[in-house]
Amino acid sequence: MVTVEVGTRQGNKAARRSSVHSALVMSHSDFFKAAMSTETWQESKEQIVRLHDEDPEVFEVFYWFLYTGRVHNMRPDEQNEEWRSLVGSWALSPFLQSVSFEDVVVDAMGERMRVDDLADPLIFKPLYPRTSRTSRTSSVRKLVLELVVHE
Repeated sequence: MVTVEVGTRQGNKAARRSSVHSALVMSHSDFFKAAMSTETWQESKEQIVRLHDEDPEVFEVFYWFLYTGRVHNMRPDEQNEEWRSLVGSWALSPFLQSVSFEDVVVDAMGERMRVDDLADPLIFKPLYPRTSRTSRTSSVRKLVLELVVHE
C-alpha cells in the first residue's frame, strides 16, 4: 500500500490522505510507477506520495477510477460540479501520466456532453490558464472550442 497525500494544509482545507494498492496505482500511472520504483525518490522509501498542488476532490475521481474503472455517476442535479470534476480530472491525467484514466475521463465528458446538450463554457476555464498543463494543441481544447462555437 502507498499513502497519497493530496492538497495543502493552508486555510480551512487540510491535506486529504488515502491508501492505494501500490501495484494497482502503478499499473495505471507512470508517475506513480516512477515514484514508487526509483530507490532515490523519497516517495519510494517512505511509501508516501505528496501531491500538495492537486485538488483532493479531483484526485478522488482518479482513486475511484482505480478501483472501479469508471468515473462519475451522472446526476442531473449536479451537472456543473460534475463538469468541474471531469475537466479537472482530464487536466490531472497528464501529470499522473495515466492514459487509461484520460481515456475514461474523455469518454465520460463525451457522454455528459451528449446528455447535457451543452455545458457552461466557463466550466472549461481550467484548461486555458497559463499554469494549465494542457497544451495549446490539446485535443480536448479543440473539442471544447468546437462545442462552444457550434452551439
